[in-house]
Amino acid sequence: GEEAERIGLGVRWLAWGPWLAELKRTFATDDPRDPHHVIADAARCDLLILDDLDTKNAEPNPWRSEMAQALLDAITGPIVVTTMLTPEEIGRQLGEHVESRLSGACLMEYLEGADLRRAA
Repeated sequence: GEEAERIGLGVRWLAWGPWLAELKRTFATDDPRDPHHVIADAARCDLLILDDLDTKNAEPNPWRSEMAQALLDAITGPIVVTTMLTPEEIGRQLGEHVESRLSGACLMEYLEGADLRRAA
């Protein structure tokens, strides 16, 4: 936010689902964007906030796994990840490489309580 801007920190907030949809469109023949540039652009920041990584009970998908791995491999700075998944679910849905990379790079904090998006 404002504090990050004040100290010159480039923070990027990336919503996983919409970003994947945008990335998928780049594979269409009429889209002039290169998917590798979209991945590199997403990773070009001092701090990446990857929001809502995958969804509960999603079937494993090799393409989603490959894109998650490509994004994580492109990131050179710190990353904050929000997800409703446990590390085991991340491994099952996105692959062991993605789970291992996140487990090794992240301090896992489990937040409990009501889902504020579903309240009221």
